[in-house]
Amino acid sequence: IFSNTTDISNNATNISNNSTDIATNTANINANTGNVTTNTTNISLNAAAITSEVARAEAVEAALQVDIDQNESDADAAIAALQAVDASSARQFVVDFGFTDNKSNLNSIYLDELYNYSDNEYYSCEVGDTVLLTGQSDSSENGIYEITNASGQNWGKTISLTRSSDYNSAEEFNEGDLALIEKGTLNGLAFMLGAISEPFVLGNDALTWYRCGINTYQDIEFEGLVTTRGLSVITPGGHISFEGIGSNTIYSSSETRFEGNYVRFNNYEGGVDFNTGVDFNSTVTVQAPTQDNEVANKAYVDSVVVPPGGLIAWPVASDTPAGWSYAVELSLPMPNNINYIWIRKD
Repeated sequence: IFSNTTDISNNATNISNNSTDIATNTANINANTGNVTTNTTNISLNAAAITSEVARAEAVEAALQVDIDQNESDADAAIAALQAVDASSARQFVVDFGFTDNKSNLNSIYLDELYNYSDNEYYSCEVGDTVLLTGQSDSSENGIYEITNASGQNWGKTISLTRSSDYNSAEEFNEGDLALIEKGTLNGLAFMLGAISEPFVLGNDALTWYRCGINTYQDIEFEGLVTTRGLSVITPGGHISFEGIGSNTIYSSSETRFEGNYVRFNNYEGGVDFNTGVDFNSTVTVQAPTQDNEVANKAYVDSVVVPPGGLIAWPVASDTPAGWSYAVELSLPMPNNINYIWIRKD
């Protein structure tokens, strides 16, 4: 009985201790429950804030994409406008080679004279180089071409041509387009495209190119009247040649001057015709005449002795010189010339 009583007392104490622990645990549970509730509330608030921020960010991104799309559209429109303006305005091109004569087969053209005398080497000629054609018998074939094939030696190559990708649509051709040639025998020359039909059809309508530059490394030919003011021509080591058809004339409204150590007039049909006064400030040497219409020098004239009775032509407006008499029996003037008469040496 005593032992059981002791156990009951111990159990009562343990029950009391456990009750205290239970109460403490219950308080802790209640406190933790409150914390969980608070955390749950905070999580809900955070989730709502995150959702709101995501929505805001998505709205901002959508607005930004709209701006990007609009900017791209504006840029495309601006580029298209610039291209349209560029395509409708005269442009300048630099091409590698040029031909002014007709090329009947564009798949086989022999390009010779590739030697560059200025640099003492050969011009390069490769696929992709550009060529200007201005002399096709069918002028609709004129224009800028690209070399698609090139074979041969440095001094001459056989090439094939196709229209340049930058100049192969009707919209790209404009009156006033200018092409400058860099290589070959036409280097330094420029050609300008003349008026084109409206509307224009490439491959059908005429394309006339006009030479508008002077290649001083080649002969220069003018087929019409050339008028200049204050022209100065310097040709060290060379010469200036004036040639024409019918009437060869060098004309100046005031003064035409030839200066130099040596001025020569070559005329294979018999001399130089001076219709007005000519002033020579230095010695002029005239060779003894060999033809009837050639000028005679003083020494030659002085050496001629007219015998008595000899006749010479004399200007009508001049007095008969001493020792000479008017040839009465030859009363008419000289044939085809009313300004001269015959006079006879006494």
